[in-house]
Amino acid sequence: MGRPRVLAPCRDTAMGALVRWVHARLDEAGVTYGQVAAEVAYSRSWVSRSLSGRRLPPWYLVEAVARRCGAPLAEARRLWAAADAAERSRRSRMVAPGAPPDGISSYDGLLDALADLIASRAGSHRELVRRDGSGQLTRQTVGAVLRRERTLSREVLARILIACEVSDDDRAAWLHGWERWGRPLRDAMELRRRAIARARLQPWRYPTPRWS
Repeated sequence: MGRPRVLAPCRDTAMGALVRWVHARLDEAGVTYGQVAAEVAYSRSWVSRSLSGRRLPPWYLVEAVARRCGAPLAEARRLWAAADAAERSRRSRMVAPGAPPDGISSYDGLLDALADLIASRAGSHRELVRRDGSGQLTRQTVGAVLRRERTLSREVLARILIACEVSDDDRAAWLHGWERWGRPLRDAMELRRRAIARARLQPWRYPTPRWS
């Protein structure tokens, strides 16, 4: 049994109905946030926040929950569409803020905030890559970064921000966060790679043991 889920008060009845349905399906199937996170290639904390009721979760996340739990996709789509319509009506033409949120204190926090930005501004990795005119972004790269399988480079972050149509001022704030949290990790990984390469080029430092 995992930790009790903390749900926020929903903005409207349609959102509440969707969130309650999602968590009922998770409970019935015994599926955890971690298992859902593996399906959508995001972190567990992002899944937790997205399903907390504070905002409308993206459709692909609700779809992943339904498929993982063996729940009817048609019912999931109907509930999500109703919540989406209510959210669109409430927000009208408002655009999600482009600046990084306050309170980021780690590299993981930076990546979680970036995942939120992609979800709110682009909706999916496919759409993000489609918007990138440079051809440098790929779904594999973005997914690997957000799954912590590879480190985030300054260049990839910049391309993501441009594809998400983040303003120059907000982009500078994101890049400042990368300098603080991302660069030290990239530098540490580069030092490790160099040390491994040197060890391979100088095997005499690590002689093969002789067995009698």
